[in-house]
Amino acid sequence: MTDENVPDEIEGRFENDQSPLDAVVRQGAGMPTFQILSGGAADTSYLDNANYAFDRVVLAPKFVDDDDTNLNFNVERAEAFGVAGFTLSGGIDLRFKRKVTDVGETELRNVPDIRLDQFTTGAPGYPFHPWATGSAAPASWTSSTPTAQASSSGPRTSRTT
Repeated sequence: MTDENVPDEIEGRFENDQSPLDAVVRQGAGMPTFQILSGGAADTSYLDNANYAFDRVVLAPKFVDDDDTNLNFNVERAEAFGVAGFTLSGGIDLRFKRKVTDVGETELRNVPDIRLDQFTTGAPGYPFHPWATGSAAPASWTSSTPTAQASSSGPRTSRTT
């Protein structure tokens, strides 16, 4: 039996408030690739954290009740059918699982006017030794100068189970 209680899960969601973006996703041969477009032209504005405004707070307490029940029944008969060294055995294994998940998600939309770039810092430098020198690492990895673009992950997204 497992009980998981996360009564205080709170999530802040940011939303891109600039012009709408389109995406082209190519599937079929190996790893899918994608391209972000704005007005039909390639666009990288989605990488700029200044384009994301605080949209909502989501309160998502989660309660999980997980019960497992196992029942085993085994039978063994030595020297079955009168044959020495012959053992006949058999059994039944029954497993039952019950899982109850309660996620009561509440969205709060009256939030302060803040932007994601207020929580962004520069990438760390490596002042004592150039990292990955002599390896197949891209040149941007070996730079010891912090970059202005801090994060390319965009806004945090939620997951629903």
